[in-house]
Amino acid sequence: MQQTPWVVKASPSVYDVDVMRRDGYVDAWSVQKNYRSALMQPGDHVFLWVSGGSSDMPAGFWGHGYVADPALSESQADEHRLDPEAASKAELFVNMDLSVWDSPLTRDECKKDSVLASIELLRIGQIGNTTWDL
Repeated sequence: MQQTPWVVKASPSVYDVDVMRRDGYVDAWSVQKNYRSALMQPGDHVFLWVSGGSSDMPAGFWGHGYVADPALSESQADEHRLDPEAASKAELFVNMDLSVWDSPLTRDECKKDSVLASIELLRIGQIGNTTWDL
């Protein structure tokens, strides 16, 4: 059985990416309630994409890990969200074991790679959480 690689996205205006970097891991992520999140299975690869792009945190892949559990509609702490009200409205979570890297594979580096340049995340400007097709 082929495992699907998933991408969860973090905007620095929505998520405290500095805390994620300091902690070095992510253990749960809120995802949109759609057919894609329903397809996420334990053991699937998951990558963390940070959008935005400051000089100390350029846009790109900042981490990798694995889905631990299928998407759950249980209330969990969404500790990385900057807006507590928005965090309280999240309905669906995926438990994961994801390590955050010290330095990224940047958007510019991805665009130069013959395989990564065609991924959904780079082809479609505004796309929901989660994406796939690495």
